[in-house]
Amino acid sequence: MIMPRLAATNSFRRLFHGLRLFALVAVAVSALAACSSRGKNPLKVVVERCPAPAVVEGVSTLTRFAGNEKTADARLFTASIEHLDLRCEQGERVVSHLRFRIVATRGPALRGSRTVEVPYFVALMRDNAEIVSKQIYRTRLVFSDGAQRAETVEEIRQTIPSIDQARRYHYELLVGFQVKSDELIFNVVR
Repeated sequence: MIMPRLAATNSFRRLFHGLRLFALVAVAVSALAACSSRGKNPLKVVVERCPAPAVVEGVSTLTRFAGNEKTADARLFTASIEHLDLRCEQGERVVSHLRFRIVATRGPALRGSRTVEVPYFVALMRDNAEIVSKQIYRTRLVFSDGAQRAETVEEIRQTIPSIDQARRYHYELLVGFQVKSDELIFNVVR
């Protein structure tokens, strides 16, 4: 008498599990149908054609010195590029809005209230091999008297003229300081 009751319980469990699975699938299909009826497919993959932003290694910092000596006591300031943020609009063309900070720390040779000029570049590179465009910019950092840091926020707009061009190639938007040869050597050796 116990055996038939167990068999009935197992059958009931299988039936309940099947109904629960059916209900779950029905809810998922209904949700997909509701989304597609509004013109949106939640399973659709959207491929972004925005360039990948990056700071170029080796020119991500800039250290300036007073005079020709490159000693700690002669350091005016050291600047770095931080917090790249890219927003992108895609349509007939791809328009990138790049925002980043340039932050500088005061060195022992920089005294009082001073404004320093910092050159940097933004380059659009195609397929990690060809520089499509490069623009050099200059920005100013203001050190208040006694302040150890100065910073500015830069915003750059870069356009890839056609979406077809953006689909054919992989693009990167590269940022770095426009350094002199001795400044580059200092960065590499450091």
